[in-house]
Order: sequence, then structure tokens, then C-alpha cells
Amino acid sequence: MLRFVIILFLLMIDENLHSQDLSSVDFRITCQSEDVLPGQNYVIEGDTLIFDKLKFYITHLELFDNDSLVLRSDEKAYLLDMSDASSLRIPLQFEGKFNLLRFTIGIDSLLNVSGVLDGVLDPTKGMYWTWQSGYINFKLEGRSSNCPARRHKFNWHIGGYLTPYQTQREVSLDVKEDSNICVVLALDELVRRIDLTNTYQVMSPGEPAVKIADDLVHMFKTCR
Repeated sequence: MLRFVIILFLLMIDENLHSQDLSSVDFRITCQSEDVLPGQNYVIEGDTLIFDKLKFYITHLELFDNDSLVLRSDEKAYLLDMSDASSLRIPLQFEGKFNLLRFTIGIDSLLNVSGVLDGVLDPTKGMYWTWQSGYINFKLEGRSSNCPARRHKFNWHIGGYLTPYQTQREVSLDVKEDSNICVVLALDELVRRIDLTNTYQVMSPGEPAVKIADDLVHMFKTCR
């Protein structure tokens, strides 16, 4: 009996050593591995870029332990804003094992047809077009020396929830058990994929928005 109690106690200790009390998911917006500062110049392959504004929605935030769902956020959506550091930290309380983070970039069709919403989904947040076009999932505005537009401005407002121009995209990342999960969005890697001499005004659902949405999936990585 004593031996059984000792074995049980050791198993409990081992379980506690291999689980963490998670408190948040933190997002970093980077360029060339440094945190992006709005208005600062970045030179990428001969192109001088300035990132003025970045906002995007995260939905369906989930944690998995292998194939088992262990946590699903109750929040409908999170609005992350590069100019608001507090928005880049998502509280997510969990104690236990996990090794995969999954989330969706953008707003699903159900929320898009739910009428006027409040909180981070309030149209006054500047992330809503019309009832017909729905929400902007990802908004990046800046300036590029390669961009032929007036004052070299580019605007990528990526949205669309109707076939064939759906722009919601799911991201899955392997993560380590820790008190927080850190996720990086690398803007320099994104702009390398897009020809700013041609694709600089994307302001409605369509094929250019779908292409950028496809590229976005590969821009999210865990911090090293």
C-alpha cells in the first residue's frame, strides 16, 4: 500500500513538472526581426518602407494537446492594433499540457451577417465596410518608395466572406508549454511576397485580397 502511494505521488509530481500555467498569448509585429515602430524607415531589398497603420482580427483562438482540444477562447474576436501595445497581449488562462496554438485571421460569415455588433466589432473601429462586403480582416497602410501611387502610399484592406473571395485563414503553430505564448507577424517577409509596384491599392474583396490572405498564413511564427 505504501509503495502504491509513493508511486502515485511521484506521478503527480511528474505531471506538474510537465504542465504550465499559461496566462497570455503575446503578438509581436516585426520588420527585420525588430519591433515595428510606426513612421520609421525600413529598407527591404532596395525599397524604403514606412508602416503607418496595422490592425487585424483574430478569432477562434484554441489550444491543443496533440489532436485534443484543451481550450477554446470564449471571445468572439480580438482586434490587434500595432499602435496599441495592450491589444497585442491576449489573456488566455490555462493550466495543463498543450503543444499547438490555432487561430483564424478574420471574421467568419456568421458574424459578418449578424448585423451591427459592439466591442471590438463595432463599425467605429474602422474595420467594417458595409453589410454587403462585411468586415476588414486585415488592414495594413504605409508608404513604399516603389509604390507609384500619390505620395507612395499603399493600402491593403483585406476582407471578403463570400465565395469565391473568402479571406478568412486558419493558422496553426507548434508551441512550447510556458507561462505565455509569443507569436510574431513579420511584415518584411510579407512585403517581399507582394509586388508593390502593382499591388498597392487593395480596398475590396477580390482576387488580390485572396492572394494576400494566402500569404498572411505564412507570416505568423512563434518567437525564437
